[in-house]
Amino acid sequence: MEPASSALDRIERELTAVIQRAQKVRLYGAGGPQLLERSAYSVLGRLHDHGPSRPTDLATAFALDLSTVSRQLATLERAGLAYRYRDPADQRAYLLAITAAGREAFEHTRSVRRQALRDILESWPASDVDTFAGLLERFNAELRARSPRPDQPVAADQPALSTPGRRA
Repeated sequence: MEPASSALDRIERELTAVIQRAQKVRLYGAGGPQLLERSAYSVLGRLHDHGPSRPTDLATAFALDLSTVSRQLATLERAGLAYRYRDPADQRAYLLAITAAGREAFEHTRSVRRQALRDILESWPASDVDTFAGLLERFNAELRARSPRPDQPVAADQPALSTPGRRA
């Protein structure tokens, strides 16, 4: 059963607003732990939560081209937030890992972001927060299932759900 057109209109409008707000966030703190911009936060989060990774695995995880991920990783390395080392299992390959500074910056940013969510959702009933979380998880699982790998072309009839230079 297809959702009513007005519901789809509302969902599309609200998703657009959320994406626009998320892209406007460029949080860099002066002194103390820095707050990370969106792409740095995502990559460091992956390294933080899953451990060292090959650049190709990061590209796959984010459905991005390897060259895009390589540029992001180089920026993180220059900032002292991540480092690369030879993969002990395959000396031809490199692994990327988070540094102590990267871990501190990531954890600080995660804390600030979660506090913002707590502030927004504090007046919601717990059951609504749980329902919202479940629906977001379901929606993102569907997006992941429909997203092409970075080495696969996007079909001409597939709508773009992402920003330029990034596949959904």
